[in-house]
Formats: sequence, C-alpha cells, structure tokens
Amino acid sequence: MKIRVHLMGQLRGILQQDEAEIELPFAATVQDALVLIAARHESARLQFVTEQGEIRPSLLLVVNDAAIPARQAASIQLNEQDHLTILPPISGG
Repeated sequence: MKIRVHLMGQLRGILQQDEAEIELPFAATVQDALVLIAARHESARLQFVTEQGEIRPSLLLVVNDAAIPARQAASIQLNEQDHLTILPPISGG
C-alpha cells in the first residue's frame, strides 16, 4: 500500500524534501513507516529512533488529521492513501 509522508521543521532540511510517497506492506503501522524512512535516510535515523530502537517520544505524529503519541506508533495501523505527518521537537528561544 502507498501512503503520503509530510515532513515538517528541521526534517525537511535533513531529508531535503518536504513530502514523499512510500510503499508499505498491508497492515503496516506508523512505526513501520518511520523505520522504513530511517533505513532509507541514515540522517533521519537518529531523529526518529533511539539507540534502543524505540520511536523517539518527542516526535509529534499525525495520521490524516488525528495526532497520535509516539509511544503508540507500533499500534496504529495505516491504510492505503493515509497521510502521515512527522513533526520533530521544536527548540529555541
């Protein structure tokens, strides 16, 4: 199945794109999508995944129009043509 991924904030610069379409197996989860992107883009790996292989809890994830906590990424199943928005933590002052 195909989903559309929207990258926000510093992720746009790191991955040098603001959106992409990715292909995932049927019944893939949000975590599966993040792991796939991290595998394709080494520079994104540390933004998405901790050294222990867990999704970073500081990520804000939105599937279609529903925000989901990063800790639930492994349990949220994606569907064909879903839109996943990934927002990194914002820092500064």
